[in-house]
Amino acid sequence: MPAPILTAPEEAAEETLCELAGLAIKLAAQSRTFAAELFRREPVTDPAARLSRLAAELAATATRVDRLRAAAGDQQ
Repeated sequence: MPAPILTAPEEAAEETLCELAGLAIKLAAQSRTFAAELFRREPVTDPAARLSRLAAELAATATRVDRLRAAAGDQQ
């Protein structure tokens, strides 16, 4: 079965969704590492700040996905 033809907003939403999935995977991996390294009794402020920045990027990308999906829905 051929893939459906996507409009530009739909295609942008799909591409951004892939980016969002990658960020979610990265955040999960870095969160596991952060949790495991808590037992080393080393400073945690910088690693926590990196997680926070990544989470903020994830949230911003999620918002972009929602907006692109809404725009794609408006054109149908």
